[in-house]
Amino acid sequence: MVKGLLMLGMGAAAIGAARFFSTAIREERQRRDGKRHSHETTRWEGEGGNPVMPRSDLGEAAGGA
Repeated sequence: MVKGLLMLGMGAAAIGAARFFSTAIREERQRRDGKRHSHETTRWEGEGGNPVMPRSDLGEAAGGA
């Protein structure tokens, strides 16, 4: 009986550890994706790009009169 309870406890601990590591990996991927997206946006804006209103080759707002 004691051996069965110990095995049950070890199984619960293993499941808890697996959940912890899968959550940590998912959060790290989200953090890296967010950092990459932020870097790409900053780089785009630093090169003169405007994600809200794209510019034409002449430097005027696209579609302007």
